[in-house]
Amino acid sequence: MKLHALNINSLRGVILLLLILAAALPAAEQSVTKILEIDDPLTNARTTGTQRGGKLSSEGWTTQTALDYIQYSIPTCAAGEISFNVRGIYASREVFPNLDHDRYGAEVPNSENVHYNLFSMWDEDVDNSWYGVQQWHNPYKCYIHIYGYTAGDLYKWRRMKLRLNVAAFNGGYDDDPHAFEDPAVGPFEWEKSHTYRHRLVWGGGKMQWYMDDVLLKTWDYSTFGAEYAPPDHRIRLGSGLLSRSGGLQVPIGIVYSNFKLYRYTDATPPEVVRLDPQSSGEGAAVDADILVHFSEPMNQSSAQAAFSISPAVAGSVSWVGNALYFQPNVLLQPNTTYTVRVAASAKDNAGNALSSAFSGSFTTRGLNPATVGRFESIDITLVASGLASTTNRYRDVTLKGVFTGPTRTLEINGFWDLGDVFKVRIAPTEVGTWTYRITSPVASLNATGSFQCVESGAHGFVRLNPARPYTFMHDDGTPWLWRGDTSWRGFTSLFPYEGRWKEYIDLRAAQGYTAMHSIVVSYINGLGFWKNEGGTCFEEGVESKNYDRLNPGYFQWIDKRIDYANSKGIVPVMFFTWAQEYVEFSEAQFDKFVRYLVSRYAAKNVVWVITGEYEEIIADYGRPISEYEHWGQLIYQLDPYDHVITLHPSGRGSSAPFAPLAWHGAVMQQTPYNVRDLRRDRIYNKPVVNGEPRYFYPEEEDEGPNGPSRVAIWEIISNGGYYTTGFFTTYAPDKGGYDPDALPEEQKWAQYCNTFMGEIPWSEMDPHHELISSGNLMAIPGRNYFAYHSTGGAVTLNLSGHLGSLPAKWLNPVTGQYSAPFVVQFGGTVTLTPPFSGDWVLYIGEATNRDTVPPQVPRELGIESTTHQSLTLVWQPPVPASDGDQAARYRILRDGVELAVQSETRFSDANLKEGTEYFYEIYAIDDADNSSAGAANGRFKSLADVEPPYLSRVTIAAPDTIIAWFSEPVQAASAESPQNYQILQGLPVLSARLAPDQESVKLATGRHEANRVYTLIARNILDRAAIPNRMGANNVRGYHPETDFTVDLTGPAGYQWSWLHTGDTYYVDRTFTLLDIPAVLQNLLWLKSADSDRQISSDRLVSFTLHQPSTVYVAFDAGAASLPAWLSGWRETGLAISTSDLAALHVYEKEFPAGAVELGGNGGTSSGRMYVVLVKPEPEHVIGRRPAVPGRIQTMSN
Repeated sequence: MKLHALNINSLRGVILLLLILAAALPAAEQSVTKILEIDDPLTNARTTGTQRGGKLSSEGWTTQTALDYIQYSIPTCAAGEISFNVRGIYASREVFPNLDHDRYGAEVPNSENVHYNLFSMWDEDVDNSWYGVQQWHNPYKCYIHIYGYTAGDLYKWRRMKLRLNVAAFNGGYDDDPHAFEDPAVGPFEWEKSHTYRHRLVWGGGKMQWYMDDVLLKTWDYSTFGAEYAPPDHRIRLGSGLLSRSGGLQVPIGIVYSNFKLYRYTDATPPEVVRLDPQSSGEGAAVDADILVHFSEPMNQSSAQAAFSISPAVAGSVSWVGNALYFQPNVLLQPNTTYTVRVAASAKDNAGNALSSAFSGSFTTRGLNPATVGRFESIDITLVASGLASTTNRYRDVTLKGVFTGPTRTLEINGFWDLGDVFKVRIAPTEVGTWTYRITSPVASLNATGSFQCVESGAHGFVRLNPARPYTFMHDDGTPWLWRGDTSWRGFTSLFPYEGRWKEYIDLRAAQGYTAMHSIVVSYINGLGFWKNEGGTCFEEGVESKNYDRLNPGYFQWIDKRIDYANSKGIVPVMFFTWAQEYVEFSEAQFDKFVRYLVSRYAAKNVVWVITGEYEEIIADYGRPISEYEHWGQLIYQLDPYDHVITLHPSGRGSSAPFAPLAWHGAVMQQTPYNVRDLRRDRIYNKPVVNGEPRYFYPEEEDEGPNGPSRVAIWEIISNGGYYTTGFFTTYAPDKGGYDPDALPEEQKWAQYCNTFMGEIPWSEMDPHHELISSGNLMAIPGRNYFAYHSTGGAVTLNLSGHLGSLPAKWLNPVTGQYSAPFVVQFGGTVTLTPPFSGDWVLYIGEATNRDTVPPQVPRELGIESTTHQSLTLVWQPPVPASDGDQAARYRILRDGVELAVQSETRFSDANLKEGTEYFYEIYAIDDADNSSAGAANGRFKSLADVEPPYLSRVTIAAPDTIIAWFSEPVQAASAESPQNYQILQGLPVLSARLAPDQESVKLATGRHEANRVYTLIARNILDRAAIPNRMGANNVRGYHPETDFTVDLTGPAGYQWSWLHTGDTYYVDRTFTLLDIPAVLQNLLWLKSADSDRQISSDRLVSFTLHQPSTVYVAFDAGAASLPAWLSGWRETGLAISTSDLAALHVYEKEFPAGAVELGGNGGTSSGRMYVVLVKPEPEHVIGRRPAVPGRIQTMSN
């Protein structure tokens, strides 16, 4: 990858550039205001930042030592863009000497793998709210680095890396889902004379990194419920010395220039994108989670205040990413329609309110389902009564279900599911009427009932194949191929369900994987790590987990993950725990844990793994592995479905010691000796799975295309075994980061193997190495042959004993390409030579088992929500196809044009014309890329725009010019008519000119006077709807020009007087903005204080001089525990100012004569916010506050 220079026309002498962007910006799919906040050329012998070392010249800023830097301190910025140029990067020991420094700048001898910092951002943590208190790692670390130069080490030297934390408050860097530790990018052919232009764009849930306008990387944190916004925002070019940002060294002798910082201000209203549960024909469960998914992070207090559900239900609210998560305290009422509403007062973190109120409904089904599909799980839900509050519902309450079908009886225990709710989960195995009896020592948990089981098309659960004991099958006899991948942290917050988990499962399903390794709970990374959206796995104390106090909320979110994986054809391989965690349980505690997991998940398609690295209890704890026999036998007795049971060994180990036991299902290995160990363990007449042969690492660490990871999986399947792969960039984000797009070649190599294995009759084949001269051979002699050779070259096959001929073809396992077919004659030996070099795959036999059965058509296409610019479609998946396959993806067309291909059954189509009908088609696509013959289709119409525009604000551009801003684009003819405007104070409106944004109009007026409030009336303005809407008779906004009313500030230094309005910042050291100002407080003079002074408690802090009698208002934090003594004589107005800081400022007032005024400190409240001051001269008359709905003053004549 070679990047060439970009010609940059630098802007000089620009202090502020305001660009109104009509299109989406790269990092944020929003309409934003882009403000040039810092323009530092660095070529004029000076810098606007703080310089430590280096030399400024007409070339730029040149680093002279490894610890030089220029630092910029800015108010927190949740969306913005940074760019800078750097020159002088090349292979040099002088520039990149591989000499490390400690955090204080001292050299560290004998350094290696040193990384050199080009750029960094971080949170300075001025008030020490987290550093050394919550954690040490910076929760907003962001830096670009290059490794030190080492001759021949092209892997590191020619690559760069950007490390990123996004509100990573979880005890550290490596174990937080908000931390990105992605692989390096490159390689690059560095050129010393080339000027490289770097650009970072962030906001709207994404950060993107460009070099020379080529996109290098995108980090998506849109599901985190947080933005990258360091509270005490610091930026550096060069060294990260003492910055808590990482990357201490800067390359020596490189030249920086043209640093720019743009601040983006979000102007896009948030939207409700989905309501869970969704309305469907089956109805929602009575214990359904209720989630309102927003399009972006929200001001949580405003969204919670705007949320309601009817009929009313008591419950608690929390947040899962960008979703408001409502958990009812009791079960919902059966067969009841609930309506969830979010008022338009819900706002995002930029203060934008919903464009319109949201309303969505769902209907619950009966308490327990009356009908269920074969092999589909259902919950019999029961509510306990009379239990004491001290009763340990997890440990001490038991219940059991006996389910009787037409010919079979299933017995399974129930489990606790929060509060007083208990469940018995069952999956009926045959069609017909099933009856059940639930028994428990708790009287209220005894129940009887029945349900109907109908055919579902499902193949059933995975089990051993008794006819071919080295293989697996489904209950209906369909072969199942274990093609596994690894997501050790898949059940935790490192894989958020709505974000990474769904994305990851969709990707692996499309690549042909059928199994996924994930751990339920482990010792790894300590306390606080094994948690997800529902909390930690067990209650946790300061030093340990309480294994007697399990948290069902954690498992409710594992339920979702398992159901989603199963829906995509992937079987979770559930590791109960890891050896080092296993030993922490008492025998009684682990017994209960095993019973809980089997009761909860036996009715799902899963594989049981008792523990990982099971042998470590011998060396580390002196305990015998024979104790696992008890747990295997217990699972075997409890599980009515005969799920596969095994153990995961340590390196170069195997679970073979347990293979002779009846409960042990498959031999699991962890070994690099793929052929030797696999052939050894087949003596047990059970499937053999190499569960951890080797992970795929970046190319140079894995020896490229011929590396052991790729060769291993082919050696395994050509010897009759199964495999589980793992990718460094996804298997454990706390180790290798999370980047599903990384290692694209390696992912293709594994996919080629997955696909090939599924296209041949592999489950019917056996090893026949006696028939091949070298390499490995699986065959059904005389019918099908699959050979693999890891080093390539010609091969001789013994085909004697069979007559006739068969078609054959070569597969290149690196490219995935097949050769032209040819014919092989039977009756003797045959020598064949591949048409390419390197390892090869040979297949001899009739046409492979490629899936050609199309999926069925999706069902129940409908509309979830509609606006005048968007439609949200929802549909149900199709019934399974004749081969049992489900839809993997959906192809969405509007008026015959493809819009998207996605796995979700919901699609939002934006930027539509209002009041227009569109024709949509939804096709189903299976994992073999077969498309349904027909489509779910329908005609749907966007809403007509019937809302008239309104005057939203007025700003002063010059003494004789004002800008009128409207709520939406307006027509030029009406907007540019001066007759449609009136200034009540008698100033003429001479002309009107509509701006290109079509929402603002420049009005040339008579000259405004200082110290006077003006009121603008607009009327008869038309919007740009298909049928234009006319503004009401009068729309009114007050505005206040700069005035000669002044107040002299005595102290503190740094505070500022300003005329503030909604949307303005109100602190000099923070970017919190004003969201709502009561009408009587608008257009007043504000004193912008410093929030960092909030801990000052002195009697004298703020002093100023009034030149005329005035009313002084103090807006004080409503959350403060008490008021300072100096406010005791002030009147509480009952007014409140709301802010983007989620704070409400209660307003107190007091009249003062002309003269000095002194105010005290904030009262030492560290958790609160610093007060602000407003001053209103007397007499004063203020008009203007936009009502909650477009305002009209009906009593005012034209």
